[in-house]
Amino acid sequence: MSFILRLFGRKKESPEDIYLKGMDAFSSKNFQNALYYFDLAYKKSRIFSTKVNALMNSATINENRGDNKGASNFYYKAALLKASHQKPHAEIIDLLTKSYRQLVKSGKKNMGPVVAPLMLYAIAKQDFNLSQKGYNRIKDLKQDPLIALAIDAWELAKTSNIAIRVSDKNDLLKIPNNFPKEMMYITEEAISVIRAYSVIEPALELVDADKVKSGDDMKLKLTIKSYANIEITKLILNVGNKGIITNFPKEKELIKLASGKQEEIIISLEGQLNGLWEIGPAEITYAYQKYEFTVKSNNVSVTVIEAAPSLELEIETEPIEEDFEYEIFSRLTNIGKVIIDNIQIKLIIPSVEIAKFIDGSSQKTIFSLNPGEKFEFSNKIKF
Repeated sequence: MSFILRLFGRKKESPEDIYLKGMDAFSSKNFQNALYYFDLAYKKSRIFSTKVNALMNSATINENRGDNKGASNFYYKAALLKASHQKPHAEIIDLLTKSYRQLVKSGKKNMGPVVAPLMLYAIAKQDFNLSQKGYNRIKDLKQDPLIALAIDAWELAKTSNIAIRVSDKNDLLKIPNNFPKEMMYITEEAISVIRAYSVIEPALELVDADKVKSGDDMKLKLTIKSYANIEITKLILNVGNKGIITNFPKEKELIKLASGKQEEIIISLEGQLNGLWEIGPAEITYAYQKYEFTVKSNNVSVTVIEAAPSLELEIETEPIEEDFEYEIFSRLTNIGKVIIDNIQIKLIIPSVEIAKFIDGSSQKTIFSLNPGEKFEFSNKIKF
């Protein structure tokens, strides 16, 4: 037997067999051996899933034992591997995000290789919330060329007209030489989105004064400038809970704008609750080429002040004869634009020698009366 083994050698283990050894070691919590086998399987295997799983398991082991730098490295390698096969953006974003978080925990400062592609993938996927969050976290970091690329990419996307005016894509973003080659394809996609995302500029402004009485109408102007041929498919104005929109022209219309043109829309609102009223942003959804984006305008502030109350009292009477009973009908109407609380009404009649109440009280209390609401009551009086 030993002669045969020496002559022909032992059966060579496949990378997949080596990976399974790693899984056995992982299950037995022999993490050092598991890392060894996973590394060997990753290097030798030609099967994509084996290589990815080996990297992910290695990342998990390092993360669980507190080696954040090691975990970050394995997540990053997995992202590069998936990028080399151009897997869905969401999968690569997830891995780069995990790599970034582990880098932060490790205290390592060189984040450029992770944050630059992460920003471009987020932009290419049109995940602008993630882009903004990432920008907020890196804008104050010490900049190297890769971090500068990430910051410039999002600032360009948010700046109307600049990106669309730059005809040469090479002049739009400077891609450093150390940008990962496996992910280079994402730069083209991100630049296309940046151009499309920066073609309109919305602005919200007050037409009337910045103070309005509750219940009164006020007007805003929404201006939408376009730097390309677009179609506006949806308009939304966020007004909060202190007032309502009373008229929003073209809210549900398809608006076509040519390059260099603008649309001005006057919107009517009514303030209802006293205090500072924050209005906005307006959300504009537009189609451009193969893309559809929603961009937001600025906000405006208005102070809503209390309007003067206004009541109208009507009393129905008839000619009076002595020793007769009469029913007097009264109606109180809130003809103003504000709610009036705790209203006291007192019906005054001649002295008791002349008249007296038979039914109904001479005093009424109305706890609350809304605009346009009426309160009716009657009294029987004998003269």
